[in-house]
Amino acid sequence: MATLYSEYMQSEEGQSIQQSEVISVATIQSTLGNRFRITGVGSMPDAQNLALLLRAGSLTAPVTIVEERTIGPTLGAENVKNGFAALALGLGFTLVFIACWYRRLGWVANAALTINLICLFGLLALIPGAVLTLPGIAGLVLTVGMAVDTNVLIFERIKDKMREGRNFSQA
Repeated sequence: MATLYSEYMQSEEGQSIQQSEVISVATIQSTLGNRFRITGVGSMPDAQNLALLLRAGSLTAPVTIVEERTIGPTLGAENVKNGFAALALGLGFTLVFIACWYRRLGWVANAALTINLICLFGLLALIPGAVLTLPGIAGLVLTVGMAVDTNVLIFERIKDKMREGRNFSQA
């Protein structure tokens, strides 16, 4: 194992030049794990100096800017707009599906889901300084999904009980 020291300098033309120098060559005697042995490091002060250099972490190197861009707040606004569009589209499809598949109970579930979302937006409007971000929109989508999942489980259970011969109120 060789430890390589690399130094970066700027040439007169402004290009970065790398100069590398091997500062230690050692032989690893066993697999590196909890206990291992490396020979050929040199004397004890050399080994301590190498350990100090390795513990210190990476050495500083110049940063060369390859490309620079400025991103304005319009990108975030566009994502929020797309998030709301996705929420509206998904909610629309979900409401239509629930209403068609479960008929009367579907309309009740749709009303409850709509009231739930209105309450959430109202609560968000009441909290001073609250901002709806992309994770917030994802939370709203998750809320809709969980509510629909719950309704589907309940409605399917009601259908099963009605197939067993119970009337609607008993199911």
